Amino acid sequence: MVRDWLYWIWFAEAFGPGVDCRAVIEEYGEPRAFYNEGENVIDELRRRGRIKISTARADRIRDSFNEDSLDDAKRILDKVYRLGLKMTVPVDGTYPKGLRRISAMPILLYIKGELTEQQNDLMIGVVGSRKCSAYSLQRTKKLCRELAGGGAIVVSGLAEGIDTAAAQAALQADKKTIAVVGCGLDRVYPACNRGLFEKVAQNGAVISEYAPGTPPRAMNFPQRNRIISGMSSGVVVVEAGSKSGALITAKDAEKQNRDVFVLDCFEDSNSEGDFQGCRLLALRGANKIAGASDIFEYYGQKAGEAPDDESFLWEDRYLAGEQDCELYDFDEPEWLAKRYHASDINRGQGDSETGDGWHHPKGVRIVLPERGWPEPPICAADPKTKKFNSFLKSMSSERGIYGGTVITFDRYNEDEVTDKKSLAMRKAEKISEPAKRKNTNIMQRESHIKAERTKEEAFFDPDLQELSELARTILKELSDIPIGLEELSGMLDVRVDKLAAALAELEISGFVKSIPGARYMLIEK
Repeated sequence: MVRDWLYWIWFAEAFGPGVDCRAVIEEYGEPRAFYNEGENVIDELRRRGRIKISTARADRIRDSFNEDSLDDAKRILDKVYRLGLKMTVPVDGTYPKGLRRISAMPILLYIKGELTEQQNDLMIGVVGSRKCSAYSLQRTKKLCRELAGGGAIVVSGLAEGIDTAAAQAALQADKKTIAVVGCGLDRVYPACNRGLFEKVAQNGAVISEYAPGTPPRAMNFPQRNRIISGMSSGVVVVEAGSKSGALITAKDAEKQNRDVFVLDCFEDSNSEGDFQGCRLLALRGANKIAGASDIFEYYGQKAGEAPDDESFLWEDRYLAGEQDCELYDFDEPEWLAKRYHASDINRGQGDSETGDGWHHPKGVRIVLPERGWPEPPICAADPKTKKFNSFLKSMSSERGIYGGTVITFDRYNEDEVTDKKSLAMRKAEKISEPAKRKNTNIMQRESHIKAERTKEEAFFDPDLQELSELARTILKELSDIPIGLEELSGMLDVRVDKLAAALAELEISGFVKSIPGARYMLIEK
C-alpha cells in the first residue's frame, strides 16, 4: 500500500509529539480522510472524549486545516527525499511494535538506517548521566558489549556520557544498535558525535519523531525518552543523580509497563559517580543487575537466542493494516461473559440478558489477544485468582496490561432490548445501599491515596530552596487539574523550552507529574 506521506507529515506536525492520536487513526485510517473532514472534526472528537488535548492545542490543530500547513509539509517531505531518509507510521509493519502499546505513540518516525530487521529482537534501553564517572563508562561498555553479543539490540539516546558509551560498545561488538534523538535527522547533537551518528545509521538506525530542520530544544528530550523506553522491553540506568534525565526515562518505562534495571555500580565503594537517582530507583523496586547475563536470565532466554515471537495484539493487527479482525463481530469467551452476573453490574452502561440468564455490559466489548490471557480460577482459593482479578481490573481501563482492548461504543445497539425491570431493580438496590458501606469505601480510597502520597514522599523530599526560581514560580501556578505546556507558557510568558526544562526539574524532584498530551499537574505533598 502506498502511503500518502504528505498528509501523514501534516498530521504529525499539527498534533505534535506526546499526544495520543490512536483514536484518529482508528476512525479515519489515513490522515487525508481526517483532513477532508475539516477543522470542526476536532471539536467533535473532543466532545466524544476520543482525544484529550488542551484548548490551546485544539486551536492550533484547527488552524492547521489549510493550504499553508500542507505547503509546510511539502517542504519537509522534500527534505526527507533529499536526505535519503525513511519514514514509518503506526499502520506500517516496519513501525516498532512496542511503540504501538504506549499511550502517546509517535505519529510518524523519521529513520536514517534500517529498522525492519530488528522487529523481533530483544531491545534494551541503556541510559544515564551525561557527566558520568570513568568507572560507569567502563561498566556501560562491558554491559552493552555483552548485550549486543548475546543478540539484544541496545537502544540509547546518543547523548554524551552513558548514551555514547552504550552505542560505541554495541558497534564494537559488530552488532546493530538504535539511537533515538531529540532533533531533526539533519542535525547532530551533540556535534562531537557526528562520526558515531553515521556509524549507528550504517549499522542500525537513528530515529526521530521530529521533522528535518528541528533544532535540539530542551523540551524535545523528555518526549524523546518515552520512545527509548517504549521501544525497549526494559531500561537499564547505569548512573543517575537525583535530578538526572535518566530518571524521567525510568519513570516513562514504569508507566509503559516496561522493566527497570539498575546496574550495581552504585554499590561499589570505589566508584566516584553520582548514584543518588540509582539508589532511589532501587528503593522503588527496580531490578538490580550485575551484567547482561542477569537480563537474559530475567527474560528467560540464553545469550544468542531470539525471544519468542509474541502474537499480535488487537491494535497491532488493526494498525498494521491486517484489518481482518472485525470490531463488531467477535466472540467473548464464555467464562468472561459469565463473570459479569446481573448482581455484579454497576457500570452505568446498561445491559442485556442472554438466554442462560447471565448478563454482560451493553455498549462494551472486550477484544482479547489470541493467547496470553490467564485461565479463570476454579474457586476463590485458587492460586490463579489474584492474576485473574488483576486481568479483569485491567480490562476496565482503555487497554489492559494483558493486551486486551476495551471498546466502548457511543450508542447502544438499537436491536438490543433493555430489560427495564431488571435495570430498575438494580438502580433501586444501588439507591437503597447503606450509607455506611459507601462511606467505608470512601475511607478506604482516601487511605490508599494517603499511603501512595506517603510512599512518594519517602523517595522524593527535596528542599524547595534547591529548585530554580522558574521552577518555584511554576509551582505557584500548578494545581491538581492538568494544564498544557503551551497554556502554561502563555500564562507565565516564558519560552516553551525553558518551561519544559523547569518542569522536568520539578518532575524529577517529585513535585509534578506529566500526563499524555504534554500536560502537567501538581502532586500533593
